[in-house]
Parts: sequence; C-alpha cells; structure tokens
Amino acid sequence: MKSTTKGSKKSTPVAKMKSTTKSSKPGMKKGQKTTPWEVRFDELSRFHAKHGHRKVPKIQHAALYGWYVEQRRLGRNGNLEKKKKERIESLDVDWFPAQRKVAKKFITQKWKQKFEELKQYKAEHGTCEIQVGASQDKAKAKSLRQWVFHQRNANNGGKLTRDQQQQLESINFTWKGRGRWGHSGSTPRGVVQQDPNFDTIRDLQDPSHLPRHSCG
Repeated sequence: MKSTTKGSKKSTPVAKMKSTTKSSKPGMKKGQKTTPWEVRFDELSRFHAKHGHRKVPKIQHAALYGWYVEQRRLGRNGNLEKKKKERIESLDVDWFPAQRKVAKKFITQKWKQKFEELKQYKAEHGTCEIQVGASQDKAKAKSLRQWVFHQRNANNGGKLTRDQQQQLESINFTWKGRGRWGHSGSTPRGVVQQDPNFDTIRDLQDPSHLPRHSCG
C-alpha cells in the first residue's frame, strides 16, 4: 500500500524560489526584475543601427526610453561610470541637447544680425569691404569687419551652410577680399613674408652660402 502524508509539501528548488530580483531603486515595484545594463545598451545600439538616431519613442519603447533618459541624466551629472559613458558616447550621444539647441539658436540669430548690418553697409557704401576710418561708429565698423573676415575663414574651412553662402553672395560678397587689417591679402602691414628660398634649419647647418655683412 502506498502511504501518503497529509499536508506534505513538494520541495521547491532554490533557483525557482528566487524568480525575481528585488531592486533597491526607489519607485520600482516590489519583486520587479531589473534589466542588466548591457542588455539595454545592446538594445539602444540596435535601435541606433536601424534608425540612424537615438530618439527613442516613449510609447513604443517605454523601457528603453526610461533607461536612456536615466543614463543621460547620470552622464550630465558626472555619476555615470567612465566605461559606460564612453560606450554610450560611441553612439554619438549629445549629453546637453537642450543647451546646445539654445546656443545654436543664439548663434543663428547673431549671424542674421551681422548679415543685416553688412547688407545695410553695402547699400550705403556699395561694397562689403569695411572701412573703419571712414565710419562714424568705428567700434561697430571694426566688429563688422572682423565678422566679414571670419566668414571668409569659415567658408574656407567648410563651416558655412549653403544658405549662409547664398545670402552673402546675394549682396555680391567676395570670398577673396581685403585682409583682416584692411588691405589686400592676408598678411598684415609691417609683417614681412619669408622668402621661400630661405630655409632656417639648412642655413644654420651650413651658413657658408649666406652673404657676409660688415658691422664696421
């Protein structure tokens, strides 16, 4: 006969008893599983590779969105581990998008303001080459001349947008004009350009070919 014991309980493996991992983070429900950092990072990497950006939708990817927002907060406050921060930065993450957006807006407004000043100067004087000496407000003219100089440098470095180029060209702006100091070329007055045939290192090593000068 099979003997049975009333009230006997089946043994439960220890692994099954701990089916959930409690989180010490405030705001999380008791027994809620925590997702390892690596899993979320891989998820963000796949999202970035698929969509070409990191603007995770809050509704469609709520968990990833919450994790990403938290990582950005930690990164901005300097509370994110260095290795983790470097890995997230490998996805071209911008830690300060709001501040950068405000700065970009300010720079754009400043550019438009200077362009309008140049446009007015061109209408009055018929040229985009600013003559500080002939201007009543010399400080303003000097500032505008420096801005013109920087626009040429920015264009040479490929830092002007096509729209900015077109706006400047609409008032017959020349990309190769008078230098920063108000004369043709880029070398200021009083600065002697070095003779391309003169080699300092070579001449120090073998000065025999240099002309002799008498001090007597």
